[in-house]
Amino acid sequence: MSDGILFLAIFLFFFLLWFVSGGPTRPISFAGPYITPITDVDDTQFAYDSDEPFFSPDFNLFGGTNLQAGDAYANASPLRGQVTISSVTPGSSAKDEYVTLQLSQNAPGPVSISGWRLRSDATYKSATIPGGTELPRRGINRTDPIVLQPGDRATITTGDSPIGVSFRENRCVGYFGTSQNFSPHLSSACPSPLAEFERYYEGNKLADDSCYNYLSALPQCTNPPHRGRPRLTNRCEEFIDEYLDYNGCVAAHQGEQDFRSQEWRIYLERNAKLWKPSREAVRLIDAQGMTVDLYTY
Repeated sequence: MSDGILFLAIFLFFFLLWFVSGGPTRPISFAGPYITPITDVDDTQFAYDSDEPFFSPDFNLFGGTNLQAGDAYANASPLRGQVTISSVTPGSSAKDEYVTLQLSQNAPGPVSISGWRLRSDATYKSATIPGGTELPRRGINRTDPIVLQPGDRATITTGDSPIGVSFRENRCVGYFGTSQNFSPHLSSACPSPLAEFERYYEGNKLADDSCYNYLSALPQCTNPPHRGRPRLTNRCEEFIDEYLDYNGCVAAHQGEQDFRSQEWRIYLERNAKLWKPSREAVRLIDAQGMTVDLYTY
């Protein structure tokens, strides 16, 4: 038998094997060999004429892709059930889109979540939880790993922080909300101007009726500009400038037991939305790549 006839016999044998195994009907027979041009480092690439990812960002050459919603907890974190996603608000833009996490009140101890990831199982978009500061200041803030204490809650916004940093809330942060927009809104439960007057005013409280009356009508978390104030005593002006702003409030109250809140505001510093408005699954992944929780809507 000549080499040509032998080659043709081998070719026909493999062709018949492919045909019998359903070759013409297999989806791969119709797939294009190329992927879309690369647009961004973090983007998922798709085959032409396909809605399915060519490779997901978490593709493992030796172990396949990451877990999907159907087998959400096959790779469960030891912290499953302790840290949970309590809600997802898709929003209309990155600045008003947020996810809320909760560490159980019964958790055995604190949990550091910096370095964890939030990821969409629908689009494979993801973002890493950054560090933050326990006590924000106006200006530059030092950041450390964010540690949730039992009972703490974290609101994780996709967009930028209005004050440039992720932070734990406290009794005075409402002053930030009077000059910048937060979504959701910050609490305005600052110490009331009149309560501060009664506690810290150094003049004759009973004699300074103009100061008392002005502060009685002033909303909480408000530092009124000098222009527009009524005629007040010098002592009253000094009191307002010293106590009725964020830094003054912190200086006066940071040593109190209830000063720090159990609420964190965390910002992923992304320009574009991460979550679909519907038919979405948001996965929380710990630093070891294990699933902590999965929230679907």
